[in-house]
Amino acid sequence: MIIRKPYAFLIKNFKLIHFFMFILTSYLLFKANRIFSFFNEYVSTRQVISIGNLADSYIPNILIIFSLLVILFSIIIAILLKQKDKPKLLYIWIIVFYFSFVIFSIISKINISIIELEGMDPQKARIIRDVSLIFYLVQIVFEAMLLVRAIGFDIKKFHFGEDLQSLNIDISDNEEVELTTGVDTDKLVRKLKMKGEDLKVFFLENKLIIILIFSFILVVIPSTIIFSNTIKNKIYSENQTINTSVISINAEESYITKYDYKGKKLLTGDSSYLILKIRIKNISENDISLDLNKYKIEIDNIIYNTNITLYDSFMDFGNGYISQKILKDESKEFILVFIINDKDIEKDIIFRYNTSIVYKNSEAKPSYIRFKLNPILFNDIEDIDEVLLDQTLIFSDSLLNQTNINIDSYEISNKYSYEISGNTKYITNNLGKVMRLSYKFNIDDNVEFISDFSDFINRYGLIVYEYEGKEYKIYVRNITPNDYDGSYVFLSIDDNVSNATSIKFVFKIRNINYTYVLK
Repeated sequence: MIIRKPYAFLIKNFKLIHFFMFILTSYLLFKANRIFSFFNEYVSTRQVISIGNLADSYIPNILIIFSLLVILFSIIIAILLKQKDKPKLLYIWIIVFYFSFVIFSIISKINISIIELEGMDPQKARIIRDVSLIFYLVQIVFEAMLLVRAIGFDIKKFHFGEDLQSLNIDISDNEEVELTTGVDTDKLVRKLKMKGEDLKVFFLENKLIIILIFSFILVVIPSTIIFSNTIKNKIYSENQTINTSVISINAEESYITKYDYKGKKLLTGDSSYLILKIRIKNISENDISLDLNKYKIEIDNIIYNTNITLYDSFMDFGNGYISQKILKDESKEFILVFIINDKDIEKDIIFRYNTSIVYKNSEAKPSYIRFKLNPILFNDIEDIDEVLLDQTLIFSDSLLNQTNINIDSYEISNKYSYEISGNTKYITNNLGKVMRLSYKFNIDDNVEFISDFSDFINRYGLIVYEYEGKEYKIYVRNITPNDYDGSYVFLSIDDNVSNATSIKFVFKIRNINYTYVLK
C-alpha cells in the first residue's frame, strides 16, 4: 500500500511536525517533574498542603490530551515511514512510552487524591515516586531526540530527497490520495529477512541517542534513586550522631513498656509507652532550648507527639525534657515519651527531627533527620532466679547494669537503739515491727538515677511473706534516722512478718523481679 500525499506532507514539514511534538512533550516533561516532586516531597515529609483540588493541579486533563496527541502524531508518522521502509522504531517507543505515561498519570492522580484525604503507606509512596522519576528521566531523552529532529536533524539519513523525486509532487496534487491495495507476500518475506539489517541500520543512525538512553537506564536512574534513598532521604540508625547548624543529635536508645519504674502497670489497653533517650549537643554560639514540636515519632502514616506529663514514671530511663537550657558546647541527655498503638510496635518506627522549614511557592517544605528505632521491649514480666542470704544479687538484666547487693543477715525486733553524741536514741515503728538489714551495695558507675541503698529500696523494694497459709505483700518503708551513722538499714514491716513461714525481699525493677530469700 502506498499513501502518496500524506507522506509528501510529512517530508515537506518534517521539522515543523517534530517541533510541534517537542512543544507538547515539553509540557508533559514539566508535569512529569511536578508529579515526581510531589511524591518525593511526600516521602520526605509525610505531609501535603491542600490547595483546592490537589490532584487536578498536578495532573490536569490537558496532560492526558497532550499525551494522546503525541501518541497520535507518532502513530501517523510510524505508519507513513513503514510504507517506505524508513526507520520507525523511535516512534514505536514513543507510542508505548506515552501510552504507559497516560496510565501512570491516571494512577498517580487517584493516589494524590487518596493522599490528600487519608494519607498513604510510605512504602507505596516510595514506589510511585521511583516510577515517576523513571518516567521523568526517560522523557528527557525523548525530548532531546525530538529537538534534534526539529532543528538539527540530518534529513539525508531518511533519503527523503529520493522520495520527493520519485513522487513527482506538485501543488495540484495536494488533495489527491492514491491507494494501491493487496498483499505482497514476497515483500513480506523480504521484510522479515531484513529485520536484522533494519535494527543494525537503526542503531548506526541513532547510536548516540541509544547510548544516552542506556546511560540513563543503567547509570543516571539508579544513581538518582540511590541518592534519593540513601543520601537525601537517608534514615540513620540508633546511636548515630548527626550534626545540624545548631545542634548535634543522637537517638541513643529506645524502649517500649506499659510499666513504670516500679513495675506498676500504667496502661491496660491497646497502647504502650515509647521512651526515647536522645543526646543533644549545642554547637551554636548561643544558649538554646528545644522545641518539642520538632521531635516526633512516625509509624507508617501516623505521627505521634511527645508527652511531658509522664517523666516521673520513667526516671530510670533518664531525665525528661521540659524547658531546660543547653549551654554553648554543652551536651545533655534527655528522654522523650510517646504513647503509640500496640499494633504499630512490630512496624518500622521512625524518630524524626525537623531541622528547618522552607517556603516555596506558598508551600511549606520541611526538612527532617530520621532515625530508625529498635526499641527494647519491657512488657513481659520476668522472674530472675532467687538467691539466698549472703549471696550476691546482680541486676545485670535490668537498666541497673552491674549494680549489685549482698544481704548477709537480717533481724526483726520491736525497736533498735543507737548512740549519737553520747545520747541513746531508739528506732521504732508505730505500725508494726522493725527489720534491720546488714548489707553491701554497689551502684554501677553508669547508673545516675539511684543515689544509695536507701533510695534503691524505696524505689524498688517489696517484702513478700507467707503467714498462716496466705501470701502478703508490703512495700518497703525506710525508717532509718537521718542522724544514724551505722552500717545497717532499718525498715518498717508488719507485726506478722516475725512469725511468717517464709520471707522474701523482692526488688521489682520495671518488668523484672529479683528475689532475695531471707527465710
